Amino acid sequence: MLRAWRLQDEIDALNEAKKTAFDRMTHITPSYDSNGGGTVSPDPHKFDYIAAYIGQIDERQRQLVEVQSEILSAINRVSSPQIRSILLARYINCERFETIAYRTGVSWRHVVRLHGYGLLEIKNIVGL
Repeated sequence: MLRAWRLQDEIDALNEAKKTAFDRMTHITPSYDSNGGGTVSPDPHKFDYIAAYIGQIDERQRQLVEVQSEILSAINRVSSPQIRSILLARYINCERFETIAYRTGVSWRHVVRLHGYGLLEIKNIVGL
């Protein structure tokens, strides 16, 4: 469950890397010859390199979404709706305990306590 907290950050970083790669693929930088005229001489393999790079990013994102799906599946098996809500907010939506407490109208301490109960239940669910 600890790694769930950072999954969305990595997915966002990969999306940004993909956007940058796509921008590089679709923009051509002109070069100038000795007469001052502009010519375009793109690398003929540029698209292949960037497409392979984007493919690697897509594969990593697929792996991260698979982990998120496993986490969601475990959370959905928790018996208490209130604890499920806290775990979803914490591990799927990456909310801080303070935000969860404010939104749910319970104290921060109680949110942390319920979170602990939820983690124990998940530990039993997954057999750790």
